[in-house]
Amino acid sequence: IAFFGGVEAIVRGLTDCEEDELVQAHGCNALGSLACNDGPNQQKVAFEGGIKVVVRAMEENPGSVDVQKYGCRALSNVAKGNAANTISVANDNGVAAIAMAMRMHIDSDEVQINGIWALGTLSSHITTVRASVAKVGGIGSILSGMRHHAGSEEVQASGCLSLQHLAVEKHLDSFLDAKGAEIILGAMNSFDSNSTIQMIGCVLVGKIAASSVDAQEAATFAGGIKTVLRVAQRTWTDLNVNNEARIALGRLAKNNNIAQKRIAQTVVRAMRAALQDADIQANCCCTLETIAKQD
Repeated sequence: IAFFGGVEAIVRGLTDCEEDELVQAHGCNALGSLACNDGPNQQKVAFEGGIKVVVRAMEENPGSVDVQKYGCRALSNVAKGNAANTISVANDNGVAAIAMAMRMHIDSDEVQINGIWALGTLSSHITTVRASVAKVGGIGSILSGMRHHAGSEEVQASGCLSLQHLAVEKHLDSFLDAKGAEIILGAMNSFDSNSTIQMIGCVLVGKIAASSVDAQEAATFAGGIKTVLRVAQRTWTDLNVNNEARIALGRLAKNNNIAQKRIAQTVVRAMRAALQDADIQANCCCTLETIAKQD
């Protein structure tokens, strides 16, 4: 399609029919589909002005769920893995457009999912763009979407994945102030069979606990130890998830004798209950080793 001038035709259609909501929705969807996991097409969309017309479509059609969800998807796909396009999306007001879409359409799980993915994609590698996302309230927008769609596994998973890029360094305070720890732990408790939510949730809890004593206490108070311990117990044979759970437990237990005792007692019980299971014994030993290092 791109080879035969499809990108140029779509951009021209979006430009010439900017008052037609249907054209805007389908045009954004088409550009997003062409740019999906296709480097040359990503470059072509950007070169032909595709980023600008998508942002304009979102700004001119704020009440359209279809324009907003397809616009968020298009901006995410054109930016994924492409630093130049990521910067262009930020410079062309794309970050603000995505955040506005999420605020205006909080009831739409599709807008929330696509918006969350877009903010996470934009925040994944470039510090200045991550700062732009935080500045327009991106962390709060993601957490609001997760809170409003607590029963949606896809919203919760995309939220966890995106927040691992955003809830870092100086932006972690904003995450904590917006009750981010409670929301992440809620997702982990609600979807305990989703390995992505469990693993990234443990990563986030570990980051929180390692950032400061106050943050460690906040994560503990929110139920972090109980939740991560449960993850560890359920994943003794899942090395990827269990490793992140062990790291999180170690950080929650640092300089905290009560936490160390509680974790140790739970792990020892698990070992006694599975004496013949070498995997469980090995992972439990690794967990105790991690906790012992926190003394």
